[in-house]
Formats: sequence, structure tokens, C-alpha cells
Amino acid sequence: MELPKRKNNRLKDYDYSSAGVYFITICSKDRKPVFSKIVGDGDHDVPRIFLYRYGEIIEKNLECMNRVYDYIKIDKYVIMPNHIHVLMSVYNSGMSKSPSPTNETIPSFVSTFKRFVNKEALKIFFSVHITTILYVMNAII
Repeated sequence: MELPKRKNNRLKDYDYSSAGVYFITICSKDRKPVFSKIVGDGDHDVPRIFLYRYGEIIEKNLECMNRVYDYIKIDKYVIMPNHIHVLMSVYNSGMSKSPSPTNETIPSFVSTFKRFVNKEALKIFFSVHITTILYVMNAII
């Protein structure tokens, strides 16, 4: 299966290894709306975001990330139905050892964040799944 070509969304002459403010978007697998639901009661009602369980896990881990990294600060974030936006300030240079023009802090943040979220989400999934299997087995016996 051939993957679609991704366009380069980086500025040509910008030094991504420098400290600064970065806007990050992380999408759900297949862009399924599993994080939240946008709700409102009418035309004059301001839309609100209702977090599903996975959205609550994301929010908890975003709040935690400010304690994990002392050289970043998550300034703002929004958890949409199928993606999240994070506005993050990076306070160190985080020079990357690879030829990639990215600040190593950002890939490290995204990797750690995804790992924490997935670990907690899998615990919930397997807990519910195993409980269901045990319930079905008890019903059969």
C-alpha cells in the first residue's frame, strides 16, 4: 500500500532548532472522532467541547507534560473531536543531533505524550474488554 505524499509544511529558512513558540497538531488514527464532541443548544449558545474518556486522558497528560519538561510550557491547547492543537513555548535550544531541521524537544514531547496517552488508553480498553469476556464466560458457565 502506497502512502500519500506529504507536503513540506516547514518554512524554508527558519531555524527549527531555536527556542520559540510552536503550534502542533496531533490527529487521531484515521481521523476518527474519539476525543470529544462539540455541543451547543442553539444559534446563540457558544459551542462547548464535551470530552470523551480518551479526551480526558489527553487533557490529563497535557497538563502533566508541563511537569515532565522543565524547558517547555504548554500555553494553550484545544481537544477537538479528531485532533488536538497545542501551542507550546520552548525555552532551550534543544539542538538536534540528526540532520532533520526540527527542534529535538518537539519530537521528544510528541513521542512521550503519545506514549503516556496510549499506555493509559490501553489500560482502559483491556480492562473493559477483559471484564466483558469474564462476564460472558460467567454467563455461559
